[in-house]
Amino acid sequence: MYIFYIHSHITYVLSQLIVKEYNMAQEDVRYITSRGYKVKHGMIKVFDITPFYDYLERSSKIKKLFEIKNKIKELDIEIRKLSNNTPFCIFLPQFNHSLFQILGSHRLCKDLVLIEEGITAYKQDQTFYKRPRQVFFKALFNTYTKRFLLKNSHYAPFPKEKFKYAICINKDCFPYIEDKKVLQINAKAFPNYKTTIAHNSTVFVLDSFKEQTKITEQEYLNIVYETLSPVSHHKKLYIKFHPVQSEHTRKQTITYIEENFEYESIICLPDDCLAEVEFIRLENITVVGMHTSLLYYARRFGHNVFSSIKTTSINPKINSYIDHIMDEFQKKEYLSYE
Repeated sequence: MYIFYIHSHITYVLSQLIVKEYNMAQEDVRYITSRGYKVKHGMIKVFDITPFYDYLERSSKIKKLFEIKNKIKELDIEIRKLSNNTPFCIFLPQFNHSLFQILGSHRLCKDLVLIEEGITAYKQDQTFYKRPRQVFFKALFNTYTKRFLLKNSHYAPFPKEKFKYAICINKDCFPYIEDKKVLQINAKAFPNYKTTIAHNSTVFVLDSFKEQTKITEQEYLNIVYETLSPVSHHKKLYIKFHPVQSEHTRKQTITYIEENFEYESIICLPDDCLAEVEFIRLENITVVGMHTSLLYYARRFGHNVFSSIKTTSINPKINSYIDHIMDEFQKKEYLSYE
């Protein structure tokens, strides 16, 4: 049995490449989704873990201290149902968040496979791969639960003994993991996918920096202006919002663009648009944004790319966010997207 954790388009894209590469039978595949991600995939079983994810994110430490064990037991029951009470291999994007550790430490989980998700997986930072040295704290914490470890590194597998290898679409991914498999991705990888974006188009791709940094609306709109200025002469603009952006932010962004630029038409792409797949299949696309991984993938797939990171990094709050997701080499690369 194979279970894929999916909460973003790139994790979904990787899951489909893996299923095809290893000829996995549909009846042996399951999906766990969160953050409202919707998977439309025939008869394959899907378990939406969003309520548990939200509980981990929003509940107080005191509340979790008294409730977490029972919450994990309830989750374990649902995972057993999902896997038909059979052993499984689970594919996860990281091991820092306790959710991924809890899934990986399920008694029916026999194997862990790390899969690529965004530019952070390319970050050359060894601390993302090292285990915490808090030996005493770890021993003390294990008396409470052995299902997760607080402050575990991003790519330090937990539980370590279950880890098999990592899977990615570029050899530069996971720079400090030797045992990794690189899958090929091309226009033929998703033969039934219908593109939404037209050839020779301009696409504005946003990320969650506004929500992550809590900057003001005016600061955000100023950045939108600076970001679009290099391509303001184009006639049509496609917009790909980040899933976490609220309806208010989306409407505000569109209104601002309509009032400050003269595009003949503005087309909002649906959240289920697989931009990574679109970029593979389309020709001569201009992609503009701030720090989203989509800029990195668009450049790798041969398109023209613009980033406003030179503007955003001036803001201390945003620069701290950038430093978390990128290393200096990546920042330099994004600075070259102009």
